[in-house]
Order: sequence, then structure tokens, then C-alpha cells
Amino acid sequence: MKQIKRERFRNRLWHLPLLLLIVASPAFTEQPFDPKSVQSRECQAGQFQCGFAPPSAELDESVPLADSAMISHRGLPSRVDLSADMPPVVNQGQQNSCVAFSVGYYTRSYLEKKARGWSYDSPPYGGAGERVFSPAFIYNQINGGQDSGSYFHHALDLVTQKGAAPWKVMPYNANDYRTQPSQAIKNAAMQYKAASYKRLPFDNVEAVKAELAGGRPIIFGITIDDAFYKLGTQVYDQTGGRTYGGHAMTLVGYDDSKTSPKGDRGAFKLINSWGTQWGDKGYGWISYKQWIAMRPYAYVLYPAAGTTTTPDAQEEVTEVVQGDIQPPAKVEASQGTYSDRIEISWTPVTGALAYGVTRAEPGQDSFRFVGYASKTMHADTKIQVGTNYRYRIIAIGEEKTSDAGSSPVASGYASASTTEQSPATVPGIEIELQGGNGSYRVNVSWTAAPGASHYQIRRWNAGGNRWQVWNQKITTTQFTDAGPVKNAENRYSVRAGNASGFGPWSDVAAVSVPGEATPPNAPTGLVVSNGIYKDRIALRWNAAPGAEKYAIFRYSYATKKWEGPIDESASASYVDNSARVKDGSFYAYTVAAVNGSGASSYADPAVGRANPNVQRDGEKVEAPTDIVATLAPSGQVTITWKGVKGADEYYVLRKKKDAADYTFAGNTDAKTLRFTEKFPGKPGELYLYTVRSKPMMGSESPDGRPAAVFVNAEIEVVSHRFMPGQGLERMTGEWNGRYWDGKSAPRIFKLKIEGDGNQITLHISDDRGAKATVKGVYPSMADSVQLKGVTLDYRENLDVLILRRSDGLPILAGQTVSFTR
Repeated sequence: MKQIKRERFRNRLWHLPLLLLIVASPAFTEQPFDPKSVQSRECQAGQFQCGFAPPSAELDESVPLADSAMISHRGLPSRVDLSADMPPVVNQGQQNSCVAFSVGYYTRSYLEKKARGWSYDSPPYGGAGERVFSPAFIYNQINGGQDSGSYFHHALDLVTQKGAAPWKVMPYNANDYRTQPSQAIKNAAMQYKAASYKRLPFDNVEAVKAELAGGRPIIFGITIDDAFYKLGTQVYDQTGGRTYGGHAMTLVGYDDSKTSPKGDRGAFKLINSWGTQWGDKGYGWISYKQWIAMRPYAYVLYPAAGTTTTPDAQEEVTEVVQGDIQPPAKVEASQGTYSDRIEISWTPVTGALAYGVTRAEPGQDSFRFVGYASKTMHADTKIQVGTNYRYRIIAIGEEKTSDAGSSPVASGYASASTTEQSPATVPGIEIELQGGNGSYRVNVSWTAAPGASHYQIRRWNAGGNRWQVWNQKITTTQFTDAGPVKNAENRYSVRAGNASGFGPWSDVAAVSVPGEATPPNAPTGLVVSNGIYKDRIALRWNAAPGAEKYAIFRYSYATKKWEGPIDESASASYVDNSARVKDGSFYAYTVAAVNGSGASSYADPAVGRANPNVQRDGEKVEAPTDIVATLAPSGQVTITWKGVKGADEYYVLRKKKDAADYTFAGNTDAKTLRFTEKFPGKPGELYLYTVRSKPMMGSESPDGRPAAVFVNAEIEVVSHRFMPGQGLERMTGEWNGRYWDGKSAPRIFKLKIEGDGNQITLHISDDRGAKATVKGVYPSMADSVQLKGVTLDYRENLDVLILRRSDGLPILAGQTVSFTR
């Protein structure tokens, strides 16, 4: 018995230095970092279990993309550093809990600090642990009772559904990965739930930078090797030595001028959970190029909206007031689908009345206007076959247009040989949840894809960790899911098909179907009265299924702050008749839907005002709605609209795009909801038409939402004297790539690209003996080429190649692989 006690005592002493690293304030920063101090028995070369387990490609694709991944970014600062607001660096010890440290201790603690303005009290530095979050609360619930690491989606689902517990109520112990939280601890965590999380493509460096510039850390995971363990103050820019497995960390900044030992320019700053002896006092750097080469899995966590805190939507409100409009989230162009044209399609933009299509000629950086479009598709026939063009789309609002430079760029080309060309990717899909009282349906709609004759849709089955595919051919651009999964987030994706097969699956769109543990979705369609009433402002919105009530928030332009919630409403409407709104000043409003599980995110803000000059309260009629403008081949413009109760006549007004004011075009009586005239402009011009209603006694209404009419000018084909295959020489040669599925050693790929005129050949092999050859036609000056079974993207600024995921090339096993040289 004494011998057993002595052995237990010695075991405790053996763990004592490790516990001191975790619990005590760091005091050994002058000593060199020892990798063994953070390696579990499983985290050894050849075993590949170091904490972060990568998801399957299907699971990763099921996570919706962050908004930042869908637009171009201009004007980003050259350097961002969130380090000053991050929790102090701590040491996870020999437990494989890095995912929980990245998600919980670092990211969730940071978000709460920014929301509440509090300071950290990290226990390893002598604090109480009330204002940092416990890695144990997360890791112990998602590791399955084994210290073999964990998945990001398990950790992120936990903090969005069950919250995060303060360190104080569930202290971290590197030797305890099994103790489960009590109900009291779970209750404490519920008040710190996050709202949602989104995915960032590993190859979209600008999107990662945009999130960091917006004050949002990036949760990510990569494989680690001897070179990474030995990283000091320099930039990590190449792998070296043995590979041990996956490790999760957090990006906290970037510096475009940071240069690596190999000369790579630009790097991301990260914070690690290996204590202050590793790297540069616990921080490190990875070059942009190496970031893509490592193919990281990256996510952004968003804080909950809540109903006791005010929105942080200053920029959104500014856009609403100034009439600003966003560019499309996604733009796609056909690549060799047609021999006589390039079809461009894009996602619709809220507030857009029409769109402008701009094009960059091959090998040029400047974009020029080629025509207007009333829908979300345009066919460009003024092109040279076998030559690559790039496109941007401008959304046109009533007062302003979107920033042309912020539009995503799509590359497209026509090909003399169009056989074996599957359709382009569906640009984007939209989801609407309908129903209530426990019975719901989801309406899914999408933008037509170039080259498509039919579509297929799928929904993510979280329980089975797989996609449920509806196999029928859908010939329209809409689908209704009559049986969505309740009390869960339902994720959908669409792909286009034709006689040659299916194109890639679209990005995911998601909607939460309410239940006992699921908050409602954000309200949509918020409308605020604008000068109709003398002493009040009326709000209305589309009811959010599953909402029990709504919290109302108001933005004051005098104080430049959000106020509220100023009140609650049990219905999808509200009247603000407080004394302060009666002076006629503009106010912005937003609404959050609430049920027993929490609050939704905020509705898109809307702006309105009271009008003290109304002669008699309530005499004004509403503005006409559903204004539609059509143009016949004869040049005849027809304007129609929906009638307004109380209107005695209607005034039709028009203005040329960019004109300051509308001019009178004509009027009709109360029964005539139609107006015609000859197009008033010339080719290349766009006009906006609006309608006002007028009662027999009283003032006319505000303008209705206008509609656009245009006639495109003819443009000439610009002839380009490129040699066949010109531009391919940038990609020819040998490339190296790698991919890790978490089950064994990373797969090492070799890629050799050859060019012969406009013929391109890809020779792909891996370290396990697999080989494949892909041949196709290369359009001059293309950076993106769709070949049979794979899409090749080239990033000239970083000299990186991406082979896009495709089920048609078995050697890639359905994965997207990056290559460098």
C-alpha cells in the first residue's frame, strides 16, 4: 500500500511542472521552447493526432461562406494587428485541446471583450477567470472521451448552440479531458452563445485580410512540422522535417510588407497556445504564399445579437442614408460553353434597379462598360473566340451605383470546340423560410447558370454527416423543401447540368428552422414610413417564423449611436410615437426576432421620418408599389403599377440616370394603372421611372420604388493579336502540392504543366503511385481554365496554382489542392 501511495505521489510530482505552466503566471520565457512540452503521446511523427482533425470535403463545403469571400476588397489597410485586444498567451500543455483554445479561450474571449469593454482576468496570470472562456468546457464535451483532438465544427456548433463557460466555473486542467460540465455550468455558458460561424476559402487572402481589418480573428488549422516547432521571430514560409499532425491557432493580424526568409512578401500574424517560450513570445507569422500552400481550414465566429445590447451597424446605417448599394456577391462567366458568346450571371442585389456590365480586354487591367442588364444575366457576343475576358458587374440604385472595383471578377471565354463542357457554377442561391406553429417549408431560388438546361439541389444532413441529394432534374430556378429539419440550421446547395454533365456545386445558403434550441432568423423586408405621418414613424416587416416577439432598435443621427431596445412588439409592425421623432429628423431602425432560445441577428436597417408639415394627420396616401417598366422592340416604354387605396390620380415621372431630379412625364386617372410613351433617350442611356399617387384632397405621395428602362449601344469587337496560348508560359513547369485528410501522412503531389500553342497538358502524380493526365485548350491570357474533370486557377501575384475540387479527377479524391514552386 505504501509503495502504491509513493508511486501516485511521484506521478503527481511528474505532472507538477506542467500544471505550473498552465496555472501559474509564466516565468520561464528565457528558456528555449521544448516541443515535447506540448506533445501528447499521440502527437508524434507518423501518428498525426495533435489536436486539430480536418473535416471531410463535403462537411467543409456545407459551411456557408463568409460575406467577405464574395466581394473584391479595395482600400484595406496595409497592416492590421489585433494582438493588443487578445487574451494573454497561455500554454495548453500535453493535451490535444488546441481547437478549444482557438475557438473558446482566444476568439470567444476576444469577442466578448469587444462587446462588453471588459479587461481579461486569465487564471494563468493570476486572474479569477470570469472574463475569459474555458477550453475545458468545449474540449471535454467534443472529444468523445479520448484525448485524440477534435473537429472545428463540433467546437463551433457547441459555442453557437450551448455557449461558452467562463474559465472560473470550469477551470482548465491539462490532465483532465473527461470531466463533463454540470447543469449549473451549462446554464452559465448559455448567456455567452455566439450567433453563427462562416467559412473562409483558404486561397482568398483578401477575404481573410478583410475579416481581420474588420476586427474579427480567424480560427484556423494546419499541419505542423519540425520547422514550425522551431519558428522564432522569422516568417514561416516552407515546410521542414517530420510532420506531426494538425494544430489549431488564431490569426490576429497581417502585414503586407513583412518579408519571409525566402523573399515572400506579406504575412499573417497568429497567436498560439504553446506558451510564451514558443515563437515570438507566443506569436508567429506565416507568409501569404505559405498560407495557401498549407491549405488551412479557416472560420470566422460572429457574436450573438442579443436584446440587451445595441447593434454595431454604423456602416450599414450610413449606407442606408446615403443611398449606397453593394455589388453582387458572386459573378460567374461561361468558360468554353459556347462558340459565339460568353454568358455572365450574378447574384441579385437588394435595391438594384438595373446592372451595368463591364469588361477587361485580354491582358489589360482596366474595365470598360459594355452594356446594361435588367436581369442577373448578360450574353456578351462582341468577343474574340479563344481569348479570355474578365467581367465585373455594377449594381445601379436610384441615387448611386455600387463601387465597380468591389465587384467580384469572373473570367470567361468562348471556344471553337464546345463539346464536353459542363455548365458554370450557379452564382448564388436565396432562401426564404415560410410557415409557423411548428410547420415550415423552405423556398430555394437561384440565379440561372450559363450553359445550364437543368439543375440539382441538395441539403446537408448533419446527423449523417453527408449531403442528401434530390435526384430529379429541375428545369426552373426554384425548389420548395416541404420537410426541412426542425430546430436546426438547414443548408442547401445547387448545381447546374446539361448534356455534358453537371458543373460544380454552388456555395451554400443556410436558414435556421426554429425549435426549442434554435433562435429565429432575422426579420426581412423592414419598411419605415418616410414623411407620411405628422407625429409618428411606422415600421413593418415580414414576420420571422418561430418568433415570439421583436425587439426594436433606433439609430440617432444626432448622437451617431444606436438606442435600445426602445420597445418590443408581439406583431410584425410597430409605431414609434415618442416625442423626439416629431421634429421631422431622420432615424434608422432595425429589428431582432426573439424566442425562448434567444435573438436573431439584426434586420437590414431602414430609414424614415415624421413630417411636421403634413396639414392633416393621415391625409397622405401611400406610394404606388410594384412599378414595372418594359421596352418593346418598337421603342415603346410601358409603365405599370399597383393601385393605391384613396388615390384619385397618378403622376408618372422620369429622369435620366445620374440626373438630380425627376421630371413630369404624364398622369392617369385612378382606374388607369398604365402609362406608355416612346423611349425618351438614345442608345447607351438609362432612364428611371417612378409614380406618385394623389388623393382628391391632399398632397401627393412620396415616390414609388422606380423601375429602369434602357437601350444598349452597339459596341465593336476589339481584335487582339495574341499568339495561340499566349499567357500559358506563366504556368508551365513543375509544381509541388500537398493535401492532408487527417487519416495518414499528407499526400504529396507533383504537377507538370506543358504547353503547345493553345494546347495545355497537366501531368499529375502523387507519392502513392497514382498518375493522371488532363488535356485541353488554353484561351489566351486566361488565369482560370475549365478542363475536363478539373478547374485550374492561377494567382500570378503569389505564383500559386489551385486545382479546384472535382469528382471527375480521381487522383484528387474530390479535393482542392494548392501548388507552389
